[in-house]
Amino acid sequence: MNHEKIAKNVAARAIEGMGMSWYNVTVMSRTEIIMALTSGLGLGRRASLLKEQLMVMREGSSNKFHYFALFDDRENERFVAGNAYGRIGYRPTVVLIAEGPNQLAVEGAYNRKARAKMAKGYKTQDIHQLRR
Repeated sequence: MNHEKIAKNVAARAIEGMGMSWYNVTVMSRTEIIMALTSGLGLGRRASLLKEQLMVMREGSSNKFHYFALFDDRENERFVAGNAYGRIGYRPTVVLIAEGPNQLAVEGAYNRKARAKMAKGYKTQDIHQLRR
């Protein structure tokens, strides 16, 4: 899988007009973000979401989010960790964090990336506050 191609082409398949305000990330649709990730990461139709985490940073002029997800892509016999991120109110960029047949290795890469964002000042937000 060409990771640069994923990053460059995901904007065309990403969410149009999420309409998020400066102070309210909860108007994002969880379903829309997951659709952007599954499309951008080239997941099969039977891929299932195993783990997810939403982080936001609202500090100074920063108004950004990171949505991390771990999928079991049974159709392609792999586990995939991805990240949809961007400025709140704009289309997200989708990035492949890791993929492979070993869930623990892929989940480890997911956890390292999430910890790195926490260290930079991102705060977790309850994923269940996102509209369906």
